[in-house]
Amino acid sequence: MLEGLRLRAQCGRMLRSLNIQPPLDITELSRRLGEARGRPIRLIEMSLTGSLGYSLPHGPYDVCVYEKDTSEPHQNHIICHELGHIMLRHLDRDTSLYWAHDCGGPGEAADLEKINRNIPFDGFPRRLRRICFDSPHERAVELIADTLMEWAVVPGCVPRPISAELGEARTMYGSLSSQRGWL
Repeated sequence: MLEGLRLRAQCGRMLRSLNIQPPLDITELSRRLGEARGRPIRLIEMSLTGSLGYSLPHGPYDVCVYEKDTSEPHQNHIICHELGHIMLRHLDRDTSLYWAHDCGGPGEAADLEKINRNIPFDGFPRRLRRICFDSPHERAVELIADTLMEWAVVPGCVPRPISAELGEARTMYGSLSSQRGWL
């Protein structure tokens, strides 16, 4: 429980540092997160058979592959889950998670083949760094995805944009108004 609260707070600090304001724009979040890390993030939709999404390093950038054949809110949640792996540094080649053993089956092997056909080889062995869903790492990533998506599923909680005319008072107005920002 306490670890979950810490993770949500860390996620909130990261969103504030990226100046991400609601409503959440997944593409903009990905762009800003990539800029902050010095590694752009490419979002690629594909019809997948083994899983709903994958994240992997590729040369100078990271890739989030997500299921094409599902609803947009579900796609956004999948992308947020994969961004969680990036935020927690699970893609870093010097971590054991990057080289984790595969828990998947033939569907994921087919997905890897499809990904390899669509993304040119970057000189590094490509693995799908799949971790079983009951691992602490996957639970943490899912908590991040839930935190990122939280407002999209709560009707009426998306605030109106705060006018740029307020200048430096925007922060104070956002804090004191009934409009909620990130955590």
